[in-house]
Amino acid sequence: MQRSTDVRQHFDDYGHDEWERFENRLTGKIEYAIHRNFLLQHVRAGDSVLDLGCGPGRYAIDMMRAGASVTLGDISTVQLDFARRKIAEAGLEATAYHELDILDLSRFAAESFDLVVCIGGSLSYVHENYATALEQMARLVKPGGRLVVAAMSLYGLLPVFAAGDKANQLSTFDQHISRKKLAENSGYLITEPDSPVIYMPLFLTTNRYLREHIEGLGFKTLATASANPLTADGQKLERISTDPIAEQTLIDLEVSLSTRPELADSGEWVIVAAEKLA
Repeated sequence: MQRSTDVRQHFDDYGHDEWERFENRLTGKIEYAIHRNFLLQHVRAGDSVLDLGCGPGRYAIDMMRAGASVTLGDISTVQLDFARRKIAEAGLEATAYHELDILDLSRFAAESFDLVVCIGGSLSYVHENYATALEQMARLVKPGGRLVVAAMSLYGLLPVFAAGDKANQLSTFDQHISRKKLAENSGYLITEPDSPVIYMPLFLTTNRYLREHIEGLGFKTLATASANPLTADGQKLERISTDPIAEQTLIDLEVSLSTRPELADSGEWVIVAAEKLA
């Protein structure tokens, strides 16, 4: 499948930068702080967790330190190798590692995990197959268990095009995002397949659409969040990064505001936590 090959190659090539971007870039520090804070509110000691699109294992380490048993899955063997190394360096041990595509989770028995996590870009990278991926994840959650999912934000991405008109993106806007689809206001869209800027078609969603779709699979919403609501437009933050107090203040502000309903679609990511109904 070409999509799987493209995504796998992208993250194989991305390599260790997938770990370092959360430490070396202020936007990455903010993204990590918000996701980590949100995720750990839904992890319980003793939970059996499936971490899909686990990347180099940063969130898996956080969940293991919170007392969960974590099974990791990723489409990239390179990322899985980094995860093994980082988890070992942290003095921890995962339950298992699986090279997998989130469109096929048939290797796992139904209702076999207390918590299924899929944060990062994995859901957006399956573009028009997002519904299948969510159904696969939902099947694995025990009744009363939880699902924590993130996807790229429809309205959070738009300021990236408007801020400074990078690479003349506005003059070629319809090559990237269809204004016709945007005007339909369906709550989601798939970016244009031949965009020279967006490297592969992406599923973009609103907070409400993702939440309601998950609820339609037999869940009730526990919480939602947005990351990064104050800095989603890709603005340069080098000056802030030179001042540790300013940097930490911005991170704290982002985390504290990330769950505000009025900012639900302001960030690059929408995040939903939901509980499976009995």
